[in-house]
This record gives sequence, structure tokens and C-alpha cells, in this order.
Amino acid sequence: MPDALWVYLADQRVARLEHDAGHLTLRYQSGATTPLSVRLPVREEPYGDSECRPFFANLLPEGSWRDALARQLGVSPEDDFGLLSAIGSDCAGAVALRSESDWIAERARYVETSEVELAKWVKNPAARPQLKTTPGLRLSLAGAQDKLLIHIDQGRPFLCEAGAPSTVILKPDILDPFNQVELSALNELLSLRLAAKILHSVPRAFWFAAGFAIERFDRRRQNGNRFARLHQEDFAQVLGLPSRAKYSVTWRDCFEIATRHTSTPARARVELTDRLFFNLLIGNNDAHGKNFALLYAGPDQFLLAPAYDLVSTEIYPSLSRSLAMPIGRATSANELDSGTWKSFAGEIGVRPQFLRERGNELVEKVSVALEGLLEQLESAHPALRRDVYPARRRHELFARFRGVVEANCRLIAASFR
Repeated sequence: MPDALWVYLADQRVARLEHDAGHLTLRYQSGATTPLSVRLPVREEPYGDSECRPFFANLLPEGSWRDALARQLGVSPEDDFGLLSAIGSDCAGAVALRSESDWIAERARYVETSEVELAKWVKNPAARPQLKTTPGLRLSLAGAQDKLLIHIDQGRPFLCEAGAPSTVILKPDILDPFNQVELSALNELLSLRLAAKILHSVPRAFWFAAGFAIERFDRRRQNGNRFARLHQEDFAQVLGLPSRAKYSVTWRDCFEIATRHTSTPARARVELTDRLFFNLLIGNNDAHGKNFALLYAGPDQFLLAPAYDLVSTEIYPSLSRSLAMPIGRATSANELDSGTWKSFAGEIGVRPQFLRERGNELVEKVSVALEGLLEQLESAHPALRRDVYPARRRHELFARFRGVVEANCRLIAASFR
């Protein structure tokens, strides 16, 4: 394993991440102008372990997915630097970590595969080739769920080799029979399809290779089949927190980030409010600090990244009903009332009337958008009928999804009275 990695930002070498006896040090190169993070501005003095580790560690997978990946790579699950060395060439945002100091984007290439082959890997992770023997096989870094990183062009899938940026994240169903979690890929597709009808900014999501596919909003087509990496950092990175502390991020923190760091704070705060209500309405009780991010869309253009990781956790009875980010004193949607909303409005710096109006508007929009949702999905994605068989499973899942959303619409509307 190398004792240092070169840090590239949008394919330009900007820094060096050094590793010594378990400690990390970040040194910006002379001439670097763009910071990796709002907490890591460009400077001559190097950043020590406690300053730079949260940013880089938040690029890595979490939980059992991290453990499984580390076993496959022959790396300790606690070794952030070892994992970054093995899989850091295609991270969230514009960051890439490489051992080569002379890497250039022209070396990157896409190698065509097939949807049939990808579907085998999606349905059975054990059938996937080893990362060490398949250069183009990429696994998504951040998060607690198994994901594949690919590129799709006109319906044809490609593996990403030699640093080629992935453009699509492909998520299989979560395998968690203990908590009776099933059809999570369909659940997330339903949630994103509904969100696309309601929220301001939502990535395109679709069904592909027996899984949930979502276009990466941190990629932008340049010339022909060349793609630029757009930088982002999630709210845990912005706050300098390790990924294990993602549940300590609060809604107040989120609104302060939107106010301090976005180019259009008023608009970002409205978007954030709408996402708060949307998560409540679909029963996504696991909306935590790493599910929100800043997107650096250009010089001095800091936007709230599009909505992602939207899924109804509430349709699975074994999962927690507690909100990952409490709303005032309310730790679950059942505890919301007009007093809670009033105090919460003061906490995030908005008028109670604004929350009531946005909440009721979202309730109305979601109620209308539910109509025909599954039929629209099945019409747009005929493969759903083949991959989620029998139809009874699709319809039962949607019935649970719809029941949760309708109940939450009534609950949120009543909480303002």
C-alpha cells in the first residue's frame, strides 16, 4: 500500500493525502486555488488528522457493507487510508484519490457490458467478479448500502476503467430478512418518482438491470462521451463530523448550512423545508445528515444538491419510527402539533405561518400525485413486471406505501390545527 495518495479535484491534482502510523495529513499543492471542503480552505500549512479525516472518511462505506468490502479487499475495516487506496478513484463529487501523480483524464475509458450481466450481479452479489480482477467494476463509496457505479449511454451499460467517471448509481434490493425489508429498490423508485412530481430538484431515476438506477447529479456531460465531475460535500463533511455521527446532525444545522453556504439561501431554505415535509409524508424516518449535500456548480455557485436517498422506511414495521432528525421536541411524526411547529419555526428562523402553508401545500400535492403512481411506473418501466414477480408483490408493496403516505398526509395536516 502507498504511504500517500494524490488528491484530484475535477481531474486536476490539488493535494496529497499522507499516511503515517495511522495518522492522515493533507497538504495542498502550490498553486491550488479550489478547496476540497468549506472546512479545508487552501493554505500552505498542512491539515492534521483530526481536521482532514472526517472529510475523507465520509467518502467511505459504512456498517456491514464496509466490513464485507474490506474483507474482499484484504484491508482492515478500520483502515480509512487502505480503503481509499483501493476504491477512491471515483468518489462522490469531484474528488478522486490515486497513487499516480501523472494521471490524466485521457486515460479513462468505458468498457461495454450488458444489462443481462449486470442483472446477475445485482440479484446475486456472490456472482460478481472480484474487484482486484475486474478493473472496471466500481462500488459506490459513501453509504451503508451495496451499490454499483456504471455509465449508461443510450440504454447500453459500461464499466468505468482507468478513472472514467461513473454517471449512474445502481442499487440492488437490500438483503435484510431479519427486519423484513423487501423490494427496497422498488420502494426507492416509487419515492423518487413521487418526489419528481413534488420537489424542485430530483435526479432522474429508473429501473435497470433488476435494480434501482439513479443518474449522478455530480456529473455533467462535456464533449461527446466525456463527463466532468462536479464537486459536492454532504452535511456531515460540511460540519466536520465523522460518518458515525451522521445522526447528530439537526435540522437547525441543515438550515444554517443552507443560509451560510448556498448562493441563494432563501431558495435553498424553501427547498429544504419541502424536503423535510416530503420525508415526513413518505415515512422516511432515516433522513440524516449525510442525505443532504452542497453541490458546487461553478465559481461561487453553491447550491443545495438535488434530493436523494428518499425511501419509505415506515412501510417496514421492524424499522424504527423515530425521526433521525427530530423536529423540535418531536422525535416521531405522531408527536407533532401546532406548538411543536411554532417552536421549531423559531429554531430554524422562519415564520410558523410559512411552515403551515408549505406543509399543507405539500400534503395536497402528494395526495394528488399518488394517483396512478404504480401504473405510471409499470408503463414507463416494463421490466418491472419481469423482475418483480409475481405482480402481487409489487401491488402489495405499493398498497403499503400508499397507506403510509395517506396516513401521514392526514397526520401532518392535523398537526397544524
